[in-house]
Amino acid sequence: MEKYYLATLKLVKGLGDRKILRLLEIFQTATRIWQLLPRELEQTKLLTTVGLQHLQQLKKENIPERLREICVRQNIKIITYRETEYPESLRQLCDCPILLYTKGQGNLTATYNLAVVGPREASLYGKQVVEYLLQALSKTTQQVQIISGGARGIDTKAHLGALEYGLPTIAVFGCGLDQAYPPENSRLFEQIQTTGLIVSEYPPGSKASKFTFPARNRIICGLSRGVVLAEAPERSGALITAELALENGREVYCVPGSIFSKNTVGVHNLIKQGAKLITNIEDILIDFQDDFKVGNRPKNIFSGSDQYQQISLKEATNGLELDEKQKNVYNSLDYQIELSAEDLLCKLQIELSELNLVLLQLEMYGLAVRNEYNKKYLRK
Repeated sequence: MEKYYLATLKLVKGLGDRKILRLLEIFQTATRIWQLLPRELEQTKLLTTVGLQHLQQLKKENIPERLREICVRQNIKIITYRETEYPESLRQLCDCPILLYTKGQGNLTATYNLAVVGPREASLYGKQVVEYLLQALSKTTQQVQIISGGARGIDTKAHLGALEYGLPTIAVFGCGLDQAYPPENSRLFEQIQTTGLIVSEYPPGSKASKFTFPARNRIICGLSRGVVLAEAPERSGALITAELALENGREVYCVPGSIFSKNTVGVHNLIKQGAKLITNIEDILIDFQDDFKVGNRPKNIFSGSDQYQQISLKEATNGLELDEKQKNVYNSLDYQIELSAEDLLCKLQIELSELNLVLLQLEMYGLAVRNEYNKKYLRK
């Protein structure tokens, strides 16, 4: 019951992790703290009157036992900072959580954890970057585990990409593990648990709030060896995660993008400050080269050479030969800047009806992506 007493102490008003650690230094175990009389705890001066009263209420409600029953019923495991299963990389943080709730079949202490983060309102380009990197990673090694926050946008794309390409993944929640947030990702979280983990420092029943997500970001950073910033506006939670990573000696890998996109302002600012600019997966894996062999050099994501375009066409179409119109339209599309049909008409000698037909064909071949909101296209 020790870990359930510890988890209940975290619920006491005004008693944060640092004060709990101080109490553990004095009394050794959470079980012993739980058994103390109010006057004995009052003498430590670590609990306020409100905190002491709240603790007594939690005792009356037998919260440790109720919490144990919930965790057993929901297959949730508690890992405390004293256990060998607690990640050493997370323990290095000055404000590491004293315990984690976990659920799933994955490994919390995997050696090679790579975080992938970005905004909730991700662009098509940002999502393509994530898919490109994870696909290239899976072809090189299966030893890297993908960490993200389970949120909409880039987080969701990171988890889905990891699952699609056979990479283990961990979703770090800003709420209890029984609270699927966002709700539309509930199925995704179930899939993650089959080979990976969902993780939180918050007990079952805890709701997400604007305060819990920044705290969650430090766990993403602490679990990871490096952080890939696929996109980030000037102010975003993803940028907070990246800055936390830099402060804690983690490498931050920034993917550059269009100077016209608000989603790249934060990324470009970090690059100016010295974060590592990457254009392919090898730029990341070179930092792992002493640990495992890196395979063939992946293609540069921004390569504009004819050779790269020919290879991309051949691979993407499984050997299907494109006609001249299809090649011309494909080569006029850009990886980063979305183009409308009107933009393409200015570059090509083609009728609008013909262009629309070719764009539809390229979409069917998986060579182009249409943004349904602004009706513009990107090369895939």
